[in-house]
Amino acid sequence: MCARFERLFDSEELEKRYRAAADRYSFGRREQVYPTDETPIVRMEDGAVHIHGMKWGFNPEYLKKPVINARCETLAEKPMFRKALVSKRCIVPASAFYEWEAVASGKVRRKIGSPSEKIISLAALYESFKQPDGVLQERFVIVTTDASEYVSSIHERMPLILAKEQEHDWLSPVSRLDDIFRLLSPYKGKLYVE
Repeated sequence: MCARFERLFDSEELEKRYRAAADRYSFGRREQVYPTDETPIVRMEDGAVHIHGMKWGFNPEYLKKPVINARCETLAEKPMFRKALVSKRCIVPASAFYEWEAVASGKVRRKIGSPSEKIISLAALYESFKQPDGVLQERFVIVTTDASEYVSSIHERMPLILAKEQEHDWLSPVSRLDDIFRLLSPYKGKLYVE
């Protein structure tokens, strides 16, 4: 489960990394982004990549707590995620993510990131939900997968990290589902654990 991540970059770095316009969305660096926080997401609109702010966690009216993660193995089965998988895929840019390792004295927070990339792309889905004031608000969930070899000793799950060459297929609304399903596997690149 991914319940926190780090965002140590600014809008200019993000625009350059994804070759996108931030659409006048400004944000600051954050050592920890929590569920329900607003953070930049990357998505495709009319064939172009855009950056917008969006809150973390699907919050349908019938749930007391927001859903922050979606298991890649059940995306096509779960009604909450099925529609978004087809046409509402996005990327959550992060510097690193956190997992908690169980140790004898309790749990220890571990920071995990790429030694070669300042910004990693976490696969996500977005959807609109009616808020208590009646307004529709777009919100995202982070897709999770089995842990890679670098993370498996800490936790059995991790966010689905997209390699740069996979990002366009994930974002493109015309990508076939067969192509999307091929992206749903643990990250093959090297990761550091602190």
